[in-house]
Amino acid sequence: EEVRSTNNIYNSKIIGGDIILFGFDTGGVWEYQISSQTFTKIYDEIGQFGDVSTIWLYFKVIDDVCLVSSGGAVANNNHYDAYGILLYDAKTRTINKIYNEGKTWGNFKDLNLNNRLISGTSSGGKGILLYDINTKTITKIYDNGYSWTYEHKVGDKYLISSDKSSGLLSYNTLDNTVKVLSSGGMWNT
Repeated sequence: EEVRSTNNIYNSKIIGGDIILFGFDTGGVWEYQISSQTFTKIYDEIGQFGDVSTIWLYFKVIDDVCLVSSGGAVANNNHYDAYGILLYDAKTRTINKIYNEGKTWGNFKDLNLNNRLISGTSSGGKGILLYDINTKTITKIYDNGYSWTYEHKVGDKYLISSDKSSGLLSYNTLDNTVKVLSSGGMWNT
């Protein structure tokens, strides 16, 4: 499929030195291979109304993989209904959905060597997810709030807060658990 006229390219990312992934306002995830100069649509999801309705907006490169999350409606469309997170593997040049819930998973935190924390940028992505680099899987470790973007290291733990949700959390890097320290207040500094 050829790229239709578009006004916006979203968060293109280079992966493994030879691949660039793109999200366009016309929908889908696109791959450009630098060495062969090929440009290919590698993922699309047909929505509940039988159309391509989702912009894949958030990209996080971790070694030779890239996590991709939906983030908005395609141009001239007032809905989007693709949920979850995709995993693109630059070595095999494959893309698969590895998490099926929520959208706008765009806040990524590199807090320990083997895992990454992910939270939503809007209420479409509630809670905190844990991406395991070794198994390439995602697990939800906290159910509430979104935009958990602030952290402060204290020993083997991180204090985590949000600029959109109230509360103060403690993330333990040894056992990957989250504990609520305070359920009130905005602890965003």
